[in-house]
Amino acid sequence: MFRVSGIGAGIDWWKGTLLGLAGDLDDWHQLDHYTAVTLALDETGDPVAVSFQQHNYRQTRVFGHDIDRPADGRVAVDVALRSNEFYPHSPERRRRRAVGFLSPDNVDYLVTGRNPPFRAADDITDPATEIEYDLLFLAPSDAFYTFKGFLGEKRLLPGRSGPPGADYNTLPDLKPMHRQTIAFHWYENDPDYANWFGEGPAGLTKLRQRFAEALAAGATGTRRKERRRTAERRRATGGPGPSRRRRPRRVRPRVPSNGNEAYNPPRFKACKERDP
Repeated sequence: MFRVSGIGAGIDWWKGTLLGLAGDLDDWHQLDHYTAVTLALDETGDPVAVSFQQHNYRQTRVFGHDIDRPADGRVAVDVALRSNEFYPHSPERRRRRAVGFLSPDNVDYLVTGRNPPFRAADDITDPATEIEYDLLFLAPSDAFYTFKGFLGEKRLLPGRSGPPGADYNTLPDLKPMHRQTIAFHWYENDPDYANWFGEGPAGLTKLRQRFAEALAAGATGTRRKERRRTAERRRATGGPGPSRRRRPRRVRPRVPSNGNEAYNPPRFKACKERDP
């Protein structure tokens, strides 16, 4: 969660100049809680996919297929300048295509770069340092989730008022997390996704099939890479070759039941951005 949210730092200069007449580009609205990195776990508690919240949509990556599982177990996250959107880590400064609300009219630009809409304001990520953080868990009934008013200053220009509670974040049909994970599984330069996005339930069926294939391929790729890392570590230390024994079942981490209790599993690392 961030105190304020600004306009994407990659906006065209002349658009930024015009918008700057209407409000502060660094403080476009107060309280930015539409920020999330969500892990999908298998039955043993191992992560198989990760979803990054970006504006009013997500981007899902499958471990072993779209993205490597980090050797240290933490997913590196870049936070975009001004807009606070989350992206997979890149060590270099990058421009990330972005739209406000994903729709059939702008999905082609988001995934392929074609047909840019007039209101596009791309994000910029430029990681500088890793930051420390703590995770706090609130009760589901907390006003942070359920409040129907404005969690921030109410301003005259549409889109500049504080948001409602975090539960009001997507369409009812997409509220189940597994549907969001599948529906937003898209790649860079992905014309299939652009075509399927406007097909309704038929398109979601195609996405579900592709996601299942990616999970299967990712599981195979992850196991192969883990065996390779194990063999390399043992060769480096002069130990025996890789073992064929099955790995012990991992226990899923227990989330504290007390909403005020801090819980900081070593799953993520976030990168603080340089000033633009």
